[in-house]
Amino acid sequence: MYLGKISYYGWMLCLAGWLLAGCSGENMPEEPESGERVLEFGVRSQDLTTRTVLSGPDAVQHVTRVHLYIFDGVSGTARCVASEEVDWPHWEGADGGLPTRDRKHVLRYKDFMPGKEYTFLAIGLDNTRPSAEDIREDHSGATYQLPQSISVGSTLKEANAVLAPGKGRQDIAGSELFAGSLPLRLEDFVKGRPVIDLYRRVAGVMGYFVNIPATIEGRKVGALQVRLYTGQNTRVPLRKVPYNGSLFSDYITSPMASDAGGAVLVEIPASEFAGSPSVVNSRGSYVLPAAAATGRETTLSLVLVDEAGGELQRNKVRLVSSAAPSRSGRIAPRGDTDGGTGIIEGDDTIDPDQEKAYHYPIVANQFYSIGSKDSPIDLSDAKRVTVTINPIWDKNHELIF
Repeated sequence: MYLGKISYYGWMLCLAGWLLAGCSGENMPEEPESGERVLEFGVRSQDLTTRTVLSGPDAVQHVTRVHLYIFDGVSGTARCVASEEVDWPHWEGADGGLPTRDRKHVLRYKDFMPGKEYTFLAIGLDNTRPSAEDIREDHSGATYQLPQSISVGSTLKEANAVLAPGKGRQDIAGSELFAGSLPLRLEDFVKGRPVIDLYRRVAGVMGYFVNIPATIEGRKVGALQVRLYTGQNTRVPLRKVPYNGSLFSDYITSPMASDAGGAVLVEIPASEFAGSPSVVNSRGSYVLPAAAATGRETTLSLVLVDEAGGELQRNKVRLVSSAAPSRSGRIAPRGDTDGGTGIIEGDDTIDPDQEKAYHYPIVANQFYSIGSKDSPIDLSDAKRVTVTINPIWDKNHELIF
């Protein structure tokens, strides 16, 4: 899949809901009768791009399916009382990216109790959709078995995206997933215009490289990999988890087996290395959120392996950014020593003063860029490799993690 921009800025799908006496416009449902509750879904974009596996922080939107769940409370034990598919007419052309599109959805659920607080949870999926009736079981829908894995009777604490049986890291890498929630009372539909913002529940990790060596100490390089310090998680909460005190908690510890390749986030096989020094080798993946590394580990590493998968060279990925998340996930200001960034070869010690540079969480809706299209990492110098990781997907948002 490709990176996108949904709603006003960044990876966001805007869902505005309010009680309407009537409305008109293109692709609108029939006018609601008095007393009906209407949610308006707005998908906004600025740039168009070709749909592909994660290719960079481009501003596009390509949601083909929107689904809404209603829970009868706000605690984790609140149960789902309604699961409603939204009649989304803007699937056509979404593969190539679309500008702003809106849709009003009349709620079918009628049994709201005055004064009672409900949780509205919405998801946006990127299933292939050749026609209005033909929604393919692929991409995020198949990867996480959505929307069917949450049904009437499910609890809010069970509202997680869970990797489906038989799916793996490559499925995660190519699946976009949006979600957002808002507590609402019946009275809120009359008093104002409640808005649910759906942000990506995945992060993006991407690398840009030139001059990848063909051999290291006489051994043929089989692939370049970007690895997580542990197996990638297989679950993510659809409802954003608030801080546990000051600690980043918006993830579910559920790692794949790292010895089976579960720690590999991005891989470029040697057969796809560019032969020309001027050609940039780039690849990226969507990644589920994860806690920061601890101790001697570093959150991300750049690894060159041989044809059998044996490690030839490992470099620590040091995070330096003008707005980088610390281990807690909160945004930290740029420091005085932030002039250089780098992967330091063969250094297994971590200076306590540099802990934030190596121990950083993988946060949903942020883009971690190792190098860039205009400034790729030159791997011809194996002794010192400079790397820039920018976790801010959209600087127009005030990110508070």
